[in-house]
Amino acid sequence: MSTAEEAHQCEVELELSKHDLREDVSQIGQKLHETRVRLSPMRLIGKKPLLISALGLLAGFVLGYRRKYKQAAGADDAD
Repeated sequence: MSTAEEAHQCEVELELSKHDLREDVSQIGQKLHETRVRLSPMRLIGKKPLLISALGLLAGFVLGYRRKYKQAAGADDAD
């Protein structure tokens, strides 16, 4: 093969590689978008709003009870 043919072959391979790279970047972008949508907090909350509210309420009761219990235990120790 002459140098002109080799250069042409390299250019063809380069163009094919560029095309493959563009396809890969497009697929990666699409998968990234799908993952962001799937892991969106609003989507998770939107699916189970009652469960999320119940868990928040339960957490509030537990934290409030622990705080009140600690305050009462501290008052008993002071006596």
